[in-house]
Amino acid sequence: MSLSLNRRQFAFGASSLALALAMGTQAQGQETGKSVTTVLGTYDIPTDPQRVVTIDHRTDLEPALVLGLPVIASGYWADRPWVPVPAGMIDLDMPTTAEHVLTLDPDLIICSADEPDDEWWPAKRLQSIAPVLPTSFKTNWRNNLLDLGKLVGRDEPALAAVAEYDALIADIRERHAAALAGKTIAAIQYFADDKSFRVHLPSQEGYNNPKGEAIAELGIKTVDPALLGEFGMVAYENLTAALEAVDGILFANSGTGDLASLAEDTFWQRLPAVANGKVFEMNGNTNFGSFYTARHVATAFDDLLKLLA
Repeated sequence: MSLSLNRRQFAFGASSLALALAMGTQAQGQETGKSVTTVLGTYDIPTDPQRVVTIDHRTDLEPALVLGLPVIASGYWADRPWVPVPAGMIDLDMPTTAEHVLTLDPDLIICSADEPDDEWWPAKRLQSIAPVLPTSFKTNWRNNLLDLGKLVGRDEPALAAVAEYDALIADIRERHAAALAGKTIAAIQYFADDKSFRVHLPSQEGYNNPKGEAIAELGIKTVDPALLGEFGMVAYENLTAALEAVDGILFANSGTGDLASLAEDTFWQRLPAVANGKVFEMNGNTNFGSFYTARHVATAFDDLLKLLA
């Protein structure tokens, strides 16, 4: 899924900005705990934050929850039930406004800083309200989690989550060694609006891509990139050529088209993996994420591999 999203007006009035700056100045005069240096500069953060706001559900909320931070509000998508959202957590509009965040009186904010002036992830504006710890869509979930854990002094839960995930991957590889050695698998996403498909490829370092990361870590043999277009895209008329050698399909229903919508599609039904019943549908947005999404994706591959045993 592209990070390119529809924009709406990002209003931040002069009075609200003045109040935010006043609050920021007041906060700097309080005992804040420790100094950190990030891509956003050098500044103080609380050692024991009590009111944490995370801007993005995928790269910001997930690692905060792993670290046990008290998240009071976050941008949120309800189609991600594998994330243990705290009871009573406030759902931010996306894109949110700094004015909304200001009313929540956070003492720590977590937000992507890849484009710090962006209206969806306005890290620079948010710094006027409370200290902002950055995450990134341009690295894998492990790096985001471990880096955030170091910044807030909570290395142990970060390391424990990585160890749990690594153990899950090792277990799947051991139990499905034969299928992984002999089968070709495709993780695909369907776009019903133009009947196109995206094949997720092994992750390259520098990009948050849970499906691609799992493919690489499990050693899955997948579709030759030469058969695919840019970003792994496949036009409907090229579907057979791209997927005819695939033994199993992980169908990632991320809200752009579900498996049921292809039930009467002749080309789709003729694919060997489909005709042989070797398709597993994984529901929910998994295009970006952290530990919880990575674990969800790995478990879905496990379910698919059981069909190929």
